[in-house]
Amino acid sequence: VRTCYRTASKFIEAAERYAHLGDTGEQQPIELTQALLIDALCQRYSCLPSQLMEENASILRIIGLVQVAEQNNG
Repeated sequence: VRTCYRTASKFIEAAERYAHLGDTGEQQPIELTQALLIDALCQRYSCLPSQLMEENASILRIIGLVQVAEQNNG
């Protein structure tokens, strides 16, 4: 999926505004949430975002279960 620069800059501005204000109760922009999830998964599994994006979305359910298990054991 390609995003034009103008659209991407709106996402960046929203993320920068959220980061600048901190946790004021404002909901984190969904694009930032998605970017952070993709980045965390790529770091954890040593893969590129393009490789991750080729995976079936059901992988998120598996990862969610792993996170629950880690929280309960950690």
